[in-house]
Parts: sequence; structure tokens; C-alpha cells
Amino acid sequence: MKKIRLSESELVSLVKTIIMEQFTNVKNEGKLVYRDLSYDEKEKIKREGEKVFLLIKNFRDEKTGNDINHWLMKYGLSVSVPGESFLIKNIQDVTFALNNLPLSEKKRKNLQESLDFLQLQIENPDSKFIVLFHEEKNEWSICNMFDNNVILWINLINNRIEKNNISDSKEYLKTYFQGGIESEAAHDLLRAMLFDRHIHKEKIFKKTWGGGKETEKNFYKELIKLGFHADDFIIFSGEGNFVDRNGIDAAIKCNGKWIPVQIKPNQNDAINTIPYKGISVYPTSSNEFYYFCDKKEPSKNISNIVNNCAIGLPIC
Repeated sequence: MKKIRLSESELVSLVKTIIMEQFTNVKNEGKLVYRDLSYDEKEKIKREGEKVFLLIKNFRDEKTGNDINHWLMKYGLSVSVPGESFLIKNIQDVTFALNNLPLSEKKRKNLQESLDFLQLQIENPDSKFIVLFHEEKNEWSICNMFDNNVILWINLINNRIEKNNISDSKEYLKTYFQGGIESEAAHDLLRAMLFDRHIHKEKIFKKTWGGGKETEKNFYKELIKLGFHADDFIIFSGEGNFVDRNGIDAAIKCNGKWIPVQIKPNQNDAINTIPYKGISVYPTSSNEFYYFCDKKEPSKNISNIVNNCAIGLPIC
């Protein structure tokens, strides 16, 4: 057997690597890890999370007639109608998307339904066609983001796994969301809303949602820096934006047509979330931006957008 000679520095590095791997394996043993979940597994968590979220949001006790606000308001939280400015801004954005963007049949149906409810809410201010979670003084609550945030759900599930010493996280995931309003998922989500929402806001959402907003700003700045016209860029993402909730963060105008844009923090997420007849953008480690038009094609630098739009060529 051939002997391998290592220098002192190489030996130290190897020992550190082994220790770190052992620590990581012990720490994550039995738990869910975001990077180890497939795209389909993440999407399933989102869908199940949305169902549980709606159960809590629409809950009404059959015996007493009390709705969820009976419990929420004790902790400075409520489900109520958003302010007029929120409704008007969303009506404008949804109307723009319906009139100008290429949309799949499903997305068009979703946005049209959203527009109908938004307009009904404006016309009937005393009704509850559109309700959101609000903090005191009717301030928009971070709880509105709790439905399909995979990082949040992984955190809640892992707390259960650790508490109950569960070894098979994937098997446990099959039952976690079962049971409706009495499920472990509903219990954990309500607790997160009532007691831990400010902690989750600091630890999770400033990194995911806040980090996403920063990526969007950087993408816009880079486009403008490369010579793209500011008037040909619209951003939809924000607190509870209905277009954003349908997978469209922004839109760019090229050759007289508006193109849907999804903006993601990494290549893997970008390639799996390309909007219908649109592009999905992501930053590299060197802070350059690239975009996908199709999963089967390599990504392109966003300088291609600026150059092609300037001379009348398609970007995809």
C-alpha cells in the first residue's frame, strides 16, 4: 500500500474537516435539512402549509361562534380587512398583470379571482372578502408569510423531531400535517403566530424574505447600470402582493412586450421556478446576475437582456 505523506497544515485541515462532518451529522441526525429536500418535497410542504394556514385563518368555534380573533387579539394580533391603499395598489398590479403579461390558464384564473375579491372589498368596505393578519393599529403582520415558507416549516417540524426523539424525519413528515385544525402542524403554526412571530421574523424572514428583497434591488440596480431603462421595469413583490404570490416578482419590457420575471437567491431555485413565457433570475457568488428561459438550456448573463432589447432581438 502506498503511503500518503501530509504536511502539518494539511493534517490539521483534515482533522478539522472530519470533526466538522461528525458534528454536522450529529446535529442534523433525524432532522430535515433544506438543501437535502427535493424541489417536489419543498413544494409539498408549501401546499400542506397553505392548507393549515387557511384552517387557522378561517377558524370558527362551532359551539361558541367565536372566530380566530377571539384568541389572536389577546396577543396583539387579528385577522381583518387591509387598508384602502393596500387594496388599491394590488388592484393596479393585478390589473396590469392581467392586461400585459403572458399567463398560464391557472395563473390567469387565480389573478382574476383575486381582482374580483379586491374590487368587491373596495365596493363593500364593511364586508370581509379580503382578510389578512394584522398587528395592533392594523399594521401588516409577518404572519401573512407563514403559510408557505419552507424554512419556517422545517424549523417547526425539527422542533417536534427533537422534542419527541424522532429518527425518521421523512416518515414523520407524512403524518405531520394530517388532522386538520387539530394536527400537530396547526398547533405549531398557531403557537408560532401567537408567541414566536417576532423571533421567526428576526431569525428566518429577514434572511429569506428580506434577503429576497435585497436580491431584487440588486438585480434592478444591475440592469440600470448596464443601460436598461427604468420605465421598462416593474416590481410586484412586497407585503402581501397578489401578483408576487402567484410567482411573478417583476416584469421587464422588451421589444414592446412585457415579460414576467421571477427573482431567486440561487441557481437551483431559479431553474425550478421559471414563470410561463418568462425568465427566472439569480445572482452568482461574484454578484453577477444570470437568467433561465428554459430548464433545458444554459443560463445567460443579464447583459444579454439589455443588449438584445436595445436592438430588437428576443432575450430567449
